[in-house]
Amino acid sequence: MGNRAPLTFNTVKHSHREKRLKKQRIQRLLILSMAAILALLVVCGIVFAVCAIVAAVTEDDSPIGSIQYQETTKFSTDIEAGPLSIINASYGIEKLPTELATMTAPKIDGTPIYRCSASMLIQPAAQAAFDAMMTEYFNIYGADETVSVTTVFRSLKDQEGKSMPAGHSDHHSGYLLALNIAASANPEHWIFKNCHKYGFVLRYPTDKRAQTGVAEDYTEAIRYVGVAHATYMKENNLCLEEYAQQLQASSVDKQVQINGADGKLYSAYYVPAVASQLTQIKVPANYAYEISGDNIAGFVVTVKLSEPVA
Repeated sequence: MGNRAPLTFNTVKHSHREKRLKKQRIQRLLILSMAAILALLVVCGIVFAVCAIVAAVTEDDSPIGSIQYQETTKFSTDIEAGPLSIINASYGIEKLPTELATMTAPKIDGTPIYRCSASMLIQPAAQAAFDAMMTEYFNIYGADETVSVTTVFRSLKDQEGKSMPAGHSDHHSGYLLALNIAASANPEHWIFKNCHKYGFVLRYPTDKRAQTGVAEDYTEAIRYVGVAHATYMKENNLCLEEYAQQLQASSVDKQVQINGADGKLYSAYYVPAVASQLTQIKVPANYAYEISGDNIAGFVVTVKLSEPVA
């Protein structure tokens, strides 16, 4: 097999030594690798623990985490009432509101800040918000006789013969205002661009006809829902029907936090109604709040996190 030299004792000894050193190097590498993996696992554990602590502290220190609860009750029929009540072709109401007030336009220097009929009825909260908005409009543009309120509340009798059957018009709520703004039937008018700051939304946007079921020719109707909800709907391009559906996914343990256009902080959560019974609702004991039915299946609690109470 050629001229290969025979192995000597020193050659064999050197070969065994190289194998032994190689084996030791491999063992050291394995030990170092295992130590590195163990150290990494320890570091990851510490990081996860710190993150969990920070998350817990953040949750506890958040306004929502500071809410203390008590219970109140609502009748099943109460889901029809409130500024978030859905009234449309699918959801009608039987009990019309009774807490309405006569609409009167405030005057500045003897001039009404908008035009309306003396026989109109409206929800007091909607009246106050509309007056605040129109006062700001008056301060910017002065007297503008092109802005008028044509319809607010309608009784069941008043609704007869209209496009929506009696009991299914949002005008029954007393929160819907149909406006007449000459030469400005578009969302770029100041009122439509800023109404969310005062708690109003465009009730029937032209791109939401499939959701609202109302024809596009009713584009100058605004609906009072409150600043928190109007802000959220405006920022997320939602009509009232879409927003009501989203709210149903919330709960007292999964609240929606809202930075209102008025600079105040709010949260909202949904409580399903108990059919034909009293519904127990958890409400804040240490913050102001409001409850509205959605006229579908339950109630929405709006927490005014900027208004703590003793």
